[in-house]
Amino acid sequence: MTAALWAKEHPSEWLFLVDVAHGCKLKGRSLMRDQVYTMAANERLSLSSSEEFKRDHNVWAALVRYLVMLDPSLLSVVNLRRSALDGVDMAKAWDEVFGDDDFVVRSAADAREAYANGLER
Repeated sequence: MTAALWAKEHPSEWLFLVDVAHGCKLKGRSLMRDQVYTMAANERLSLSSSEEFKRDHNVWAALVRYLVMLDPSLLSVVNLRRSALDGVDMAKAWDEVFGDDDFVVRSAADAREAYANGLER
């Protein structure tokens, strides 16, 4: 399952992740997968409905890339490690699932450049 498909099939969980990321940015805290899972459980939001989110580091890596494509300033709270996903057209994959996007930039590399230049959503 692709991360875009996961987001489409789990819209509440995706929006929760977006909100948590922005909350971490406001508080100056890092965003980590295990932390998000714990917070979701505390909110009685079931991320466990998708085994991919819990266990697949590639889905997490893709979701985090989508987050920084939406808001490059989220790079202040996430650590984007190099990944095979860096060679994938993530925006195109999202558009194939959703038909459209709200991305500020079209890739994680573009997000890094935008963040370095002070661009925020």
